[in-house]
Amino acid sequence: MIMNRKHVLLASIYTAFAMLGLASTGCSSSTSAGSGVAIARPELENSDSITACLPAGVTLDSKTTDKEGDSETVKDTLARLKATVKGGKLYDLNKREIHFYTPTTKGLEILREPEYRKLSKKYSLVLLGS
Repeated sequence: MIMNRKHVLLASIYTAFAMLGLASTGCSSSTSAGSGVAIARPELENSDSITACLPAGVTLDSKTTDKEGDSETVKDTLARLKATVKGGKLYDLNKREIHFYTPTTKGLEILREPEYRKLSKKYSLVLLGS
């Protein structure tokens, strides 16, 4: 995996917390291939109940993307959002319902999609894709 700015920033923040003795022990860490840098990744809690709420065709191993084109799994994305289940629906840490969205464009063009703009006002969107 190529280290991008987001990963370098996260690694720097984690290192700073570790030096201060504030690093969370509830996170697993992984090492980027060839980089030697450990990146803290939050673990997904209640994965069984979360899996039951995923839309048809979406698994925890499905790929997601962000507006910058970075890719990760649904599991990693939901862990980062600190997803919880309430009433059979997924919610993020800010109590916004999580919806899965498959964009028809790539990169920053996603922001111009009318459907994306409409949904992003109401929901925390997880962009599906490679």
